[in-house]
Amino acid sequence: MRMPGSVSPRVGAGFLLLAAALWGSSVVVIKPILGDVPAAWINTARFAIAAVVLLPFIRADRKIWLAGIELSVWLFAGFATQTIALRYTTVNRCAFITAMNVIFVPLIAALFGRRIRPIIWGAAITSLVGCALLCRDGSGPNIGDLWTLGTAITWAMYILRLESKAGDFPPLPLAIAQLIPVALLSGVWMAAHPELPVHFHWPAMLFLGLAATAATTWLQAVGQRVVPAPQAAVIFTLEPVFTAVFAYLILHEHLNMTGAIGAALIIVAAFATQIPAQRREPAAVSS
Repeated sequence: MRMPGSVSPRVGAGFLLLAAALWGSSVVVIKPILGDVPAAWINTARFAIAAVVLLPFIRADRKIWLAGIELSVWLFAGFATQTIALRYTTVNRCAFITAMNVIFVPLIAALFGRRIRPIIWGAAITSLVGCALLCRDGSGPNIGDLWTLGTAITWAMYILRLESKAGDFPPLPLAIAQLIPVALLSGVWMAAHPELPVHFHWPAMLFLGLAATAATTWLQAVGQRVVPAPQAAVIFTLEPVFTAVFAYLILHEHLNMTGAIGAALIIVAAFATQIPAQRREPAAVSS
């Protein structure tokens, strides 16, 4: 999984785009199996599988582990709250509320004194409007929506904290330093709620562990070395667009005209975030 050469801001954005696509597909995979597999089991299985796969890249470096443990708290909270939320709310509503991190990221950064470019604010707001159009279903609020709001907030914190750590450590050792603590935290959660799965769905678990966890954690660690957190958050709002595509292909759910307009707004906003990067001299960062 090690990339040769170097990673430019444009390639880094591509890595984040691929991560968003994999996350979008994972929601479609998780929703149908929640009736058979408790949320704690899903989280434990996906992170345990991911940790085993990346175990060869482990390093006995205290600084990497301190960074990984901090990041793992936000990562665990984000995935756990989203998995719980999907039991009570629809895929589309979950995708939209999670995408609210696109506003939380620049807002939190601004509260800590960081200057956010107007084009990023505009792209964030445009993405949020697009997500609302793409994911609206007309139903009333439910407890799943509150869980998903927790996902949006913790995911925003993870994006911001990863930005501050990603440039200091190699991506693969940093990824495994996050995955092992999350697997352990998920195991504690599973032990505290000893509800057994009806059927384990191994193909789905392997996909979640390998593609939607191991690969995405590495892709995000590489991408956020060169893509600022507010821009990364806007790119990640493409996740519900990918979710809609996979829902169409796998679940045969159709997108109406309102949803199509929303998807178009998100895509435009994601491209707009790359304008600042094109005005700078491209930087090369080892992956």
